[in-house]
Amino acid sequence: LLTSDLLAIGGGGVFLPRRMVMTELLREVTPVLTLGSCSHARLRVETGPPLVVEADPARLSGAITRLLVAACSATPPGDVVEISLAAEDIPAAEAAQAGIGAGRYARLRIVDRGPGADSAGCERIFEPFVSYPELEPDPAGSFGLATVFGVVRQHRGHIRVTSTVGEGTQF
Repeated sequence: LLTSDLLAIGGGGVFLPRRMVMTELLREVTPVLTLGSCSHARLRVETGPPLVVEADPARLSGAITRLLVAACSATPPGDVVEISLAAEDIPAAEAAQAGIGAGRYARLRIVDRGPGADSAGCERIFEPFVSYPELEPDPAGSFGLATVFGVVRQHRGHIRVTSTVGEGTQF
């Protein structure tokens, strides 16, 4: 696991993309979380029609799970973690700013109502070894969100975070 995390952060390793239905991947990942790290919170999942993407299912599943574990760890008991999946057209100007090509993308949004982070925290959130004492430790090690960032970039995507202290975080 450590080696694959380091390779994902560095953009290397075995990458096995195939056509897959991302909606189905979410349906497989979310029930597992409700039994473990998200048992204290409710998951609200909104997906539209089946969304077919070209992706490495194992890597993408791992990245989504890490994001959801972080969101669930931040969420107070009984509160909601929102997950939504939709297709989105990214115009050239926005794509250039994100360092990706313009076109149609799968947009996965995960929102928690946890403690949130200030702008300095958001700037460092995808760095290795960044931790937040108020959250449960990453069960997979210290590379949690850095690994997510690497996996998203391997899939020629972009990830951004917005957060407000006291209100929550959105990936």
